[in-house]
Amino acid sequence: MLDGAYRGGSEVLSRLPLPAVRRMGRRGGRLAHRRWDERRGMAERHMARVLGGDADRIDDAARDAARAVFDRYGTYIAETLWLRRRHLDRVWQGMTLDGQDHFDDAIAVGDGIILALPHVGNWEFAAVYPLLQGVRLVAVAEDLADEEMTAWFTKMRAEVGIEVELAGATGLTRRLAGVLRDGGAVALVSDRDVSGTGIGVDFFGERTRMPAGPGALARVTGAPLLPVTCYIDDEGGHIAKALPPIEVPRTKDRAADTAEAVQRLAHAFEGLIRVDPTQWHLLQPQWPSDPGYRWGEP
Repeated sequence: MLDGAYRGGSEVLSRLPLPAVRRMGRRGGRLAHRRWDERRGMAERHMARVLGGDADRIDDAARDAARAVFDRYGTYIAETLWLRRRHLDRVWQGMTLDGQDHFDDAIAVGDGIILALPHVGNWEFAAVYPLLQGVRLVAVAEDLADEEMTAWFTKMRAEVGIEVELAGATGLTRRLAGVLRDGGAVALVSDRDVSGTGIGVDFFGERTRMPAGPGALARVTGAPLLPVTCYIDDEGGHIAKALPPIEVPRTKDRAADTAEAVQRLAHAFEGLIRVDPTQWHLLQPQWPSDPGYRWGEP
């Protein structure tokens, strides 16, 4: 039933102008803020940390920021359901690029490019630029609990031009390395450890875990590792931002090199999030001190 609702809603939204889609998304986000107590509380904890406060002492600033987080989250969901191949030019016309040279330089080398993204703004719209440049783009996504939803999501992204690989699939690293060898791009949303196998990092002043994948893949393949995101612009467009490539150590200690690369990536994510904290709509437990965090101390 949920699968059908998403399909139907996506079809309706895809026919509407983007400003109307955004308004509907904001309304949905505000409704979720009122009703989704657990996720609202988590957003407040995260905003308290990013704003320099105490996650166990939520103040008005954190509450206000969390309310805006849900506005952004609703906008992201609505935009993502709206997106079709025919919309790419429309998105591109409203997009500003910050750090385009980092992407262009990395692609010119020919070793492929690893795009590491936090849950900021509409990270899927960051794909528009490489797609319009004719770069093959493969994104790794979390396997959803509902198989039909996973299949539908994969099909929708494929229609836009994004090839989806599911995290944990057999032979995934080998296939991603092949994409990079051929000069393609691999996109990894990398600010949340979903498996419990992540690497310990310092993140906004507290110890947690982040996926090893971006650092490990960059070290093995030599492909540049770029922190990237795409902010939602209140004027109606988007601002895609790429930071300089992360320096990935290559010593005889592979594990230490990967850990250092992931820590450097975590610090880069801090910078991207601080540009506009309310665009970081990660609503799950992120640190061991968060209620419901599953993975233990890093």
